[in-house]
Amino acid sequence: MEKYHRQGISKQMILFEIIRAKQAGLDFISVSFGYERELSDFWMACRFKVVRHKNK
Repeated sequence: MEKYHRQGISKQMILFEIIRAKQAGLDFISVSFGYERELSDFWMACRFKVVRHKNK
């Protein structure tokens, strides 16, 4: 699977889903992930904002 890494395939799929969500009238979509710098960079490149949730 390494040969498919960093080719923009996932980003294209996510951006397509963002467009579909807007067309469906959705206000937002969200994801949840264990924080790693690489994942954070990926989601920000897909137009997401990283928000930290902290449990008390």
